[in-house]
Amino acid sequence: MMYLLALLFLVVFSTLAIGFYAQTTLTAQITANEQKQHRALLAAESGVQYMRYRLNQLKIRYGPPEQLMQQVFDQLRDIEDGQGNLEFGMQEITLIGNDTTTPKEVLYPKDPNAIISLGERGCGFRARIVRVPGTRNLAVKVAGYGGGVTNGSAQVRGIEYVFKTDEIEANLFEYGVAGKGQIEVSGNGTIRGPAGQLSHGNVYTTTALNPAVLTTGPSTITGDVYMERATSTFSYSANSSIAGSTDPSWKSNHTHKPWPAAGKPPVEFPVIDTADFIPYAKTTVPVGAPVGTYFKNIKIPAGRGTASTPYTFSSGTVIEGVVYIQAPNVVRFSGNCTIRGAIVGDNTVPATSTLATNVVEFAGTATAYDMSTLPDNNPADFPPELRAMKGATIVMPGFHMKFSGGHGAVSGTIASDQLSFSGNATGNITGSVIGMAEQKLVVSGSGSVQVTRPPPVPWPAGVKFRHRWVPKPDSYREMDRSEAKKI
Repeated sequence: MMYLLALLFLVVFSTLAIGFYAQTTLTAQITANEQKQHRALLAAESGVQYMRYRLNQLKIRYGPPEQLMQQVFDQLRDIEDGQGNLEFGMQEITLIGNDTTTPKEVLYPKDPNAIISLGERGCGFRARIVRVPGTRNLAVKVAGYGGGVTNGSAQVRGIEYVFKTDEIEANLFEYGVAGKGQIEVSGNGTIRGPAGQLSHGNVYTTTALNPAVLTTGPSTITGDVYMERATSTFSYSANSSIAGSTDPSWKSNHTHKPWPAAGKPPVEFPVIDTADFIPYAKTTVPVGAPVGTYFKNIKIPAGRGTASTPYTFSSGTVIEGVVYIQAPNVVRFSGNCTIRGAIVGDNTVPATSTLATNVVEFAGTATAYDMSTLPDNNPADFPPELRAMKGATIVMPGFHMKFSGGHGAVSGTIASDQLSFSGNATGNITGSVIGMAEQKLVVSGSGSVQVTRPPPVPWPAGVKFRHRWVPKPDSYREMDRSEAKKI
């Protein structure tokens, strides 16, 4: 009996020992797996922060969405090249997808068996960047590995973030008047900043023609003159004033070329995109002449007006919302005209049209208010999305804008291929004056342009500069293991 009892205790203790051993081994394995899971999640979070840092460094030129991924790849390659941040070198970042129907993707890195190492124990991450269809947003998927990508038992965790475009400060707005062509201020013409802010009257040109800037008669530029090229010249008459003085020796202190100076970023002219405005212009004006003096959200089809017979709005006209003018067209606003909204054209004009056939003229006093001043009690015609498109009054690529009468207050930026202020065209512009083409920008006679520069951000609606990406806080998503392993 004692022998049997001893054997029984031996079996019980052996069973308990085996159980304790199995439990201890299992607990250690679970702990190791949980450690790898936590390391994998930490690696994924680290990868997200790394991609966030890199995408925030990009400065992408505005353009068709299909071209964005190529720019993203090119700039990431330039940033990473030689930095030593990738274990396998820059050849391991790749762009895949070759047409506009298949979204291009940037893989970080290319080798499916490689990760960007984060230190010991095989921790690291992989990333995949793809454009969200129909938008300029980027979806960034990051897989974090806690034990190496080639280890079958490796733990992997995945995170997805959507990054939205973020506006970068536009240095063009450091100048009240900027153009790609010559700038001429003649007669009693004036480019000025408001009292106490005379530097808002700075002018800038990129033209290769000389003189790049010309002043004649008792004309005035209250700011400094900036010219892109070292070979550019400034023709300055004796009785002209620059930066507050008519002293010829003063001119050299307030003329800057080549500009920007070494170490400063180049001045960027915008890309025009009026696509968001055009759907709101739902009312087509009649052939011959406008009927009445009040209009809202109108479209002026190509050919309504010509140089010999302009399409003319009568004195006292009030227009609210969008004025969409197609090329070719010659449109004239006479008398006291009030516009509460924006005048826009197509992003490109027909090659057969010219600045002689594409003209918008304000022959009388014009007053323009920002889109945000539209009435908020008419959401059918003026929805919040339209009223939010503020900051621009005239966005007319391919057109010659003429102010031959006068302008009282213009609360928005003016961008057009050619601009002329003449006669008694005198008023205040809260925004920049931008000449988008190699055409002379003229302020002549008693014409006066008083400019209050806009802030560098937000940009005026329809006027686009380089941008970067920042994460959308509500887009965070953790992926399951099978999805993460596909990155």
